[in-house]
Amino acid sequence: MNEEGKYLGHVKKNHLYGHMRAARAYGLMSHAVRRKVGAILVLPNGLTAQGYNGTPKGHPNACEGEDGLTLPTVIHAEDNAYRKLEEAGVDPSGAFVFCTDAACSNCASIIVEKGAKFFMYERPYKVEDGIVKMLLKGIRVFQMEDASGSEVWITEVTLNREDWSLVFGEPYTVSIR
Repeated sequence: MNEEGKYLGHVKKNHLYGHMRAARAYGLMSHAVRRKVGAILVLPNGLTAQGYNGTPKGHPNACEGEDGLTLPTVIHAEDNAYRKLEEAGVDPSGAFVFCTDAACSNCASIIVEKGAKFFMYERPYKVEDGIVKMLLKGIRVFQMEDASGSEVWITEVTLNREDWSLVFGEPYTVSIR
């Protein structure tokens, strides 16, 4: 955060909730049955890109197979958003990534490779290796939780390098009004 405490990276603190809500809204557009995931990338210049988990163009809009497991052709939300920037010829370096869910290991690799500086999520993923990978590469990671109708809690996630467990700091409150 900067000295005035109004920003987290290049995003105003009172905009954090709005970006996460947008990620949620895009997640609802997914055809996935098990888990609808949305992502918003906010670049330092203010440009944004959005994505949700889904299938490539021209494929059926089924994200799960008959066994209920995610199909290998599904493009994850974060990857989908980065692909849009790439198609537009926009450099994604320094992005603040908002995602409804913690990143899987593959998405974390993409986020690291593309030069993100911040990652914020709401729901944990079944494994934490994606978060660990981002933390090891210097990306600051935060979890957002709804606190009430007018504020959210933001908690910075760090890594205990002795046992490789995630450490959740003291949450701070951000007004959403």
